[in-house]
Amino acid sequence: MVDAARPTDSPAAKTIDDQAIFVVVDSQTGELRACGDLSGYCIGMNPWKRPLTTAQTVPIILTEHVKRPATSPDAGVKASPATSEPNPVKQGSADTPSPAH
Repeated sequence: MVDAARPTDSPAAKTIDDQAIFVVVDSQTGELRACGDLSGYCIGMNPWKRPLTTAQTVPIILTEHVKRPATSPDAGVKASPATSEPNPVKQGSADTPSPAH
């Protein structure tokens, strides 16, 4: 990791003066950079430079699996019955035109 040159004059912003931290990920290389908004101080890392350890690979080795809940044949989603009656539009609603005067 490379450290940026820090200014020596006192009016220059320091990392304590930063109000926001910008984090950027390079989608090509996987490099991650975090930079302060006022100081311009950045740190960077690339988590993909080394191969993943066995603990970081998937599938994860479990000591016990989660048990599935018991299902019954009628546990599916039931459709509500369709009604054959139309929904009447009430006078004065936004769907009906108002009579011309």
